[in-house]
Amino acid sequence: MVKYRREFRGVHKSILGALALLILLGFLLQNVAGSAYYSLFMESNTTVSSPPVELQEGTAGNSTIYANSTSALTSVNLTYPASETVSADAKARANSYGTQRAVLRTTDANNTLHVFLLDSSGDLQWYNSTDDGQTWDKSFTSNLSASSFSVEKDSSNNIHLVYEASGNVEYRKQAYNATAWGTATTLDSSGDAHQPSIVVAAYNQSWIYVVFDVHAKKSSEVHFARSTDSGSTWAETSEDITDLTPPNTLEYTGGDTAGVFPSIVSNNTLGTYGHIYATWFSGNLYLYLRRGVLDSAGGVTWDADDNVTTLSSAMSVASTTVNTNMTHSAVDNNGKYKVVYCESGTAKYRDWNETSLSSPISLATVSNYPSLTYDSNNYLYVFYETNASNNNYYIRYQRSADTTPTSFSNPINITDSNQDNEYVTTKIGGDNNRIEFVWTCGNAIPYEVKYNYRGPGAGEDDFNYVLKMVEKDGFDWKVRLKAYDNSSITRLNNCSIYIYNGSNSTQIVILNGDYENKTGPWYDLAASATEYIWMHVETSSAGTSYVYVYLEILVPNKTTYARYIIAFEIT
Repeated sequence: MVKYRREFRGVHKSILGALALLILLGFLLQNVAGSAYYSLFMESNTTVSSPPVELQEGTAGNSTIYANSTSALTSVNLTYPASETVSADAKARANSYGTQRAVLRTTDANNTLHVFLLDSSGDLQWYNSTDDGQTWDKSFTSNLSASSFSVEKDSSNNIHLVYEASGNVEYRKQAYNATAWGTATTLDSSGDAHQPSIVVAAYNQSWIYVVFDVHAKKSSEVHFARSTDSGSTWAETSEDITDLTPPNTLEYTGGDTAGVFPSIVSNNTLGTYGHIYATWFSGNLYLYLRRGVLDSAGGVTWDADDNVTTLSSAMSVASTTVNTNMTHSAVDNNGKYKVVYCESGTAKYRDWNETSLSSPISLATVSNYPSLTYDSNNYLYVFYETNASNNNYYIRYQRSADTTPTSFSNPINITDSNQDNEYVTTKIGGDNNRIEFVWTCGNAIPYEVKYNYRGPGAGEDDFNYVLKMVEKDGFDWKVRLKAYDNSSITRLNNCSIYIYNGSNSTQIVILNGDYENKTGPWYDLAASATEYIWMHVETSSAGTSYVYVYLEILVPNKTTYARYIIAFEIT
């Protein structure tokens, strides 16, 4: 049990002797502008009658007021949503020759959530949820065989699908509420095509671009195809964007390879009609990026040989094993191309603004198969699997400290079941105020595909307002918060406590388990005013933390102040 204690301490800035200080402590503020004021330094349990500033319950959290409104316990509870099972009949967990599950959300009247996955028979199934992922239904029963796939929505809520089946790449278009797959269009029938990736251009939603891997046993290329009429017709389906002017080459012709795992993303803020970016693993430890500039007709001019960007030269060694860490995850966000990839078991982040390439930022040790996304405020989230804390894999994520980003937070656990949770895939973007993701769970076929999300109320929340301060005597005061003790704050990635009434005054800040600021600046509490205390909290794991704070009240025209005690409990 926490013992709540309040005390008023007089602090005098003159050079009086000890005797004078004792006199001050006994007779502090006997008359401040005609109002009685009390010193309780020696009487911690004395009840104050009519204190000039009262603490009152706020509208968020759960607050209990003590000692005639001069002390408080404030409890806030961050609720983590339960994971929901989308399907209990999923194929092998691995990113077997490309994507095996994907999640997106359409902007129809129900804000429908969609998950696509390969079932234990190797058929592509489509699930949907109209209650934010609490329950899931099959859109229809599918017997569409696939080894990997990629999906994208457009502004009309059409679903654009590319997939690989028996070494051929096929495209289909269907409405978000379809009851059957659309008509197939073959983009490559070589029998050697794999791992397709699709994007709808941000500038014009009828422009669609696809990249895919074409490889025999000991060589790999990246081929490109485009449609400028929303998938009705296709052009350039055999263009090899890795076949550069001799002697330059970005093709892989070394030993055995499981493929190059290409991706493609679109940018709408650079150039007149936007740009696209193709990224692929070369098979010889390299990760490459090539830009395509779009013209008014949706055509593409790819950058010249010497403008191809090397993102990494230390990727995993090429292998025929599909469970290798050769994949990456790329997005376009906030005017930059951004990517995460894995080197020696550690995820790394970089971005490119078409002028300079940022230095790599390493995430936590053992962060495999990373997946990158962002929220509506342009903070980045990197999800990955790890076995850093136990023998079986589980899912974690790290959030960027800012939108640049300059760093990432401590890892935050998503799963703790110790049941082999792997291969997480995120929804691109933070629409519907959620970061949403799916992953596989289990250690034998059939596997489960799980869904969850993070956002306000789930490991991160704003609490407006946890307490009120009400001036009762009709005089102006100055107030501030000062932390003096704590318990179990290492789990607090961010705990920021503010005084607020129309404008913020940042008082106490804890970042990544350490204090950035323990004592706030003085804040004006005007006569008869009501001010609020509110909190922003982000946690890295479940638990309970305490932050013990003085509310210091500066007496008008005096060098003395009173102290109330507030205990903040964060669970």
